[in-house]
Amino acid sequence: MKKLGLILMIVFSLVLLGCEEITKESHLEIKLREVLDKIPTSVESDLEFTKELDGCTFEWSTDNENIINNEGKVFRQSEHEPVKITVIGKYNEEELSKLKNVIVLKSDEKEPDNQDSELKDINTIINSEDGLYKTQGVIIAINSQSFLIKDETGMMLVYNGKTWMKDVEVGDIVKVTGNTSVYGKAKQFKEGSVYEKVGTENVDHGTPTELYSADLDAYGSSETITPKYVKVIGTLSRSGNYFNVSFEGASIIGSITYPLDLEDLSAYDGQTIEVNGYITGTSGSDKYLNIMSISYKEYIEEVDPSISSVSKVLSSASGEYKVSGTVVAVNKQSFLLKDSTGLILVYRGSAWVQDVFVGDKLIVSGVSTTYYNSVQFTTDATYEKVGETVVSYDNPISMNYYELLMVAMQDPMPIMFVKVEGTLTRSGAYYNIDFGGDIIGSIAYPFEENELTDLSGKRISVVGYITSLRSAYLSIMMTSYEDLTEVIVPDKDTFDLHVLEVNDIHGYCEQDEYNSNGISNMAYMINGIRNENPLDDVVLIGAGDMFQGTAISNITYGLTMINAMNAMKFDCMVVGNHEFDWGIEKVLNYFDNDLSNGEANFPLLNANIYKHSDNTLLTVDNGKVFESTIIEREDVKIGVIGYIGDVYTSINYVMAKDYYFDNDIAESVSSIGSDLKEQGVDIIVVTVHGGNSSSIENYYVNQSIANLKYDGEYLVDAVINGHTHTRQTGYINRYDGTTLPLVQGGGNGEAFGEIILNIDVETKDVVNATSKLNYVSSASSNYDKETEDVIQKALQDNYDVLNEVYSVAGETVSRKSDLYAWVGSVLLAGTGADIAICNTGGLRSTGDIIKGNNITISNLYMINPFDNYMMIVEVSGRNISNFLDGNAVFFSSKGSISSSSSLTYKVAVVDYVYYWDSFPQNDSAFNSNIIMRDLLTEDIKLNDTFKPVSNPDAKVGNLLEQKSQYNVSFRHFKDSFISYLNREEYL
Repeated sequence: MKKLGLILMIVFSLVLLGCEEITKESHLEIKLREVLDKIPTSVESDLEFTKELDGCTFEWSTDNENIINNEGKVFRQSEHEPVKITVIGKYNEEELSKLKNVIVLKSDEKEPDNQDSELKDINTIINSEDGLYKTQGVIIAINSQSFLIKDETGMMLVYNGKTWMKDVEVGDIVKVTGNTSVYGKAKQFKEGSVYEKVGTENVDHGTPTELYSADLDAYGSSETITPKYVKVIGTLSRSGNYFNVSFEGASIIGSITYPLDLEDLSAYDGQTIEVNGYITGTSGSDKYLNIMSISYKEYIEEVDPSISSVSKVLSSASGEYKVSGTVVAVNKQSFLLKDSTGLILVYRGSAWVQDVFVGDKLIVSGVSTTYYNSVQFTTDATYEKVGETVVSYDNPISMNYYELLMVAMQDPMPIMFVKVEGTLTRSGAYYNIDFGGDIIGSIAYPFEENELTDLSGKRISVVGYITSLRSAYLSIMMTSYEDLTEVIVPDKDTFDLHVLEVNDIHGYCEQDEYNSNGISNMAYMINGIRNENPLDDVVLIGAGDMFQGTAISNITYGLTMINAMNAMKFDCMVVGNHEFDWGIEKVLNYFDNDLSNGEANFPLLNANIYKHSDNTLLTVDNGKVFESTIIEREDVKIGVIGYIGDVYTSINYVMAKDYYFDNDIAESVSSIGSDLKEQGVDIIVVTVHGGNSSSIENYYVNQSIANLKYDGEYLVDAVINGHTHTRQTGYINRYDGTTLPLVQGGGNGEAFGEIILNIDVETKDVVNATSKLNYVSSASSNYDKETEDVIQKALQDNYDVLNEVYSVAGETVSRKSDLYAWVGSVLLAGTGADIAICNTGGLRSTGDIIKGNNITISNLYMINPFDNYMMIVEVSGRNISNFLDGNAVFFSSKGSISSSSSLTYKVAVVDYVYYWDSFPQNDSAFNSNIIMRDLLTEDIKLNDTFKPVSNPDAKVGNLLEQKSQYNVSFRHFKDSFISYLNREEYL
């Protein structure tokens, strides 16, 4: 016993020492707090930005030098203005940064310090106009981006943003000063508000109000929302860092906003849970009801000891279960059972003779199984009818492609009642719905299989239950459908102008093994549209990102694609972000009228890329790079204006640093379009390499140019988008009832967009407009010989490079993420680093690695088509931990990463990520001159059989040691950084 007591004392002492080490502030942290404490939260005079203190040095910066410059000079404005102040402190080898939000008071008003005469109660602020207010309350709830305060009159959210350090707790009494706004129908303090802790008190939440379906849906239609403490019961589903709760009988979806305990909450994914928390507003156009959770637990309502809830079956291991529920949908081979906790499919098979109907109450007994990513009962299940009821369907959840994708990728996938839209296609007995992405809807076993035949090729709306994802097919148990095609017959002498566009083809030009789905197959379809009648009625536009992405295109620097586009008779193209990947000069060479280096037979359009050196548009001397071009078809003049969108942060900083983009596209369109009209142009087409992946109609550029006018008439007749790889068609309704057609044709050569403008031959006015997509797969094995000859010549000229076998695949890679461990291992080994980092978008696919197949350069370009160099930099544990916690990256490390500020690590990071504003750059960085893809290639070559999933350990050695010439000094572009806000994934 004495020995045991001694051991316990030692362990307890070590724990205490460990705790002391964790909580003890460093010298630099103490001094940082001291210099920041000198900065008031309400500013009316110049500030003291301390440069040195007790051996520490400090660098200061603000996010708005027009109000507070980097020396602390204050320029008060006509209105109160929030400013973020950042200080970077250094002490010996330690480096830390902290941020403080302040309010600069307007020039004609001063706020007394340390007086509460300006304090407003929360109810007064909620019922007043938006503006700058000061209040005091106790924090009653907190999440990772905000906290909720309460006083005697009400509750109000204080939003702090995704970089907030969470430096307050529930029970803290705080004074808050900031600007207010309405978000999601609820008044809140905006990001940038300042607060100070003035005390603490115990928080008693009281008894929550339980909400049911009608109560929940009422929030969606209410004009305003006041925070309220509630209890709700629903099924939890996780999508990334989003946690949604679907409620039985309600169309609105709960969203547990920015929870602090992601992993604990994840354990309830797919289960029915009881949530206590505060309703704080809505989001997603009132589709989601935001809940700041206080507590949650699994909710199970057992009918009797022998009957399990559906949610229990869904969340438990396969086995024998008995459930009770109501049939809500039936098809030829299965029926769907619903209880108060969830839905489950009962599969009966192709020989089943239907003997249950919607509304039947059943008890089902059988063995549960997992079918792809869905839990269901097998054909051996038995069922007994115990009653009937009338089923009234709830309002379906309208879901776009990306929302479907997030649900479909869950495992297990929740069964949901949805409304979806897409193009219907028929393949034998199968009816599929193309949503515009990799996942395709499949109407599972409809009773009247010929009922949909006449709708093939048309856009339809389908209501029903999504039940499982089988390979790329999302099964839908359909309950109703609607034909969305609107046929308008013109009553004038008109002709149809076909504006065709290809965006984000990324060099995908080769046919597959069935002589299908190549750019020559696309050319065959385009020629079919050209030859449909004797009229000259087609304009063909490349909407950016045409070259970079495949082996045959990359190793020829896009010349293969240029030659193919010439054969296809493109009329023009615009610049995309990936046209910068090899340096924009590589692409400009094809538009310089010099035939010796390859030449496009069409112009390149650029109306908004400017050179920093002289603020002039990027162009080519004596070449064919223009703001716009005029194309004539059937005596109609079409002006095409080309822009790159707000995609600067999707370009490697090194390649883009000499240029800037003018993002006021509406003003430019108005100016250039008016000039074109004065030159006699009849039709204006605007092409923008940018877009909104969830809604083409809501892309801000499209909205900003929709209602531009010239001489009393609408200026723009059609808009083409790119960049997001989304298959989209749409229309913006204008004030006079006409529509502006919009299109984006997906990516990787799978489809192309088409806008048909029905034009009055006399007035040259657009009478009607239609937007549609054309799928290259529908060409089957038909192709254009001239275009295919171009591709075959390029393949033959580069045969040796393309056909070198690096290794043989020993296993099939099913998911892109399965490669993360191998890539990280190779980057660590090849650079000798402690930590290796790559953005998730840096890997584009599985590389089509299939067991038994040879691996060549083509597979490598599918995985990583980018010529990203590996940067080597020394970074503190604290800084690298903060970066890894909040960015879309994957990483590998030789051991655990300590957040101790005294430790530094050698980090290998792709240069694209190094130049993110969130990455901790410093002067130790140098460019290894090693391309990431080359490292991966060298490692694969060392494997007789390549198994990156089951054996991800690298074979390659440290190339930095083998090639010391890589250690060249690297210019640090610190003074030229662009602030990379609202970063997009590398599309």
